[in-house]
Amino acid sequence: MAAKNNIKKDIQSATDALREIMVESLSAMAQGMIDQIITNLKSLPPSRRFDAVKGVAATGVNEYFDRLKNAFGVISADAFDKVRKEVPKKKNVRLAEIDEESIRLGEFDSLPADVRARLLSQLQLLKGSQKADLEKVVYFQFQSSVDSTDSLDIFQQDLEEAAAGYVEGNSVRGAASMSSSQIINESRLAFFLDDSVKEEIEAFEFVNEDPVSPICNDLADKVFSKDDPNLNRYWPPLHFNCKSWIRSILVGNLGKKEIESFEPSSAKIAKSIQFSEKQTKDFLSLGREHFATDVTEYLLIKNSKTLEGVKSGLD
Repeated sequence: MAAKNNIKKDIQSATDALREIMVESLSAMAQGMIDQIITNLKSLPPSRRFDAVKGVAATGVNEYFDRLKNAFGVISADAFDKVRKEVPKKKNVRLAEIDEESIRLGEFDSLPADVRARLLSQLQLLKGSQKADLEKVVYFQFQSSVDSTDSLDIFQQDLEEAAAGYVEGNSVRGAASMSSSQIINESRLAFFLDDSVKEEIEAFEFVNEDPVSPICNDLADKVFSKDDPNLNRYWPPLHFNCKSWIRSILVGNLGKKEIESFEPSSAKIAKSIQFSEKQTKDFLSLGREHFATDVTEYLLIKNSKTLEGVKSGLD
């Protein structure tokens, strides 16, 4: 019998790990900008205070990208380890195009080409959008505070509070959640659709134990063919903070469940999908792969990397 999984918990665990990386890195980037602005203010006469922000930009972006990229690779390794337990006869299968030992060491470039492409798109989006958002927050607060006080301490506090509001807010939290769900579900999809694994699967089931959104509520518990033409279109995540996932039903285990067409029950509900192919082709071709253990103990594959190891990118 296939092993049971708590994918919702896995998504939350991954979200917590990625968010910690994001908060730590973005906070450092923000502080670097603020320190430069304060340094500039100290050297400028009052009449040129507005020039203190000129040339100031977030630095450390490429290092942040590399940390996320490494974390995605390590998360991916755990994803593949976990999902194999759901198809016991194929638990030792070596997937085509994958150097699994390299993935276990966080080697992002060893991922399957299609998965890697989607994740790179996601990483580039995060790199660009979060840098731009952070800079806008700091620049806006600069304009709001520069004439409101002569105290550098108060001015710096204003900038730091504004940056913290962004870094610790919903945007970054949502990015971590979205990335985690994408990573988890893409890994599962890549494994399930490997030719040697797919032959052991009879159908799939859309799972969400506590659906909130209209689309996930509509698709919850729906059983569909492994060859359904809409499989990629409605494979989760389907919206921000989506906790839905897909369960495999092995050959002979379908029981009384009936296979249905994998699509929403109405056009109105279908339009609510935030990550449909149409809406995300040019915006988020986001990848999906998966993490798995509890946030308090990120046991990552054979060498048992801790959360700190994931964060630092060290073995």
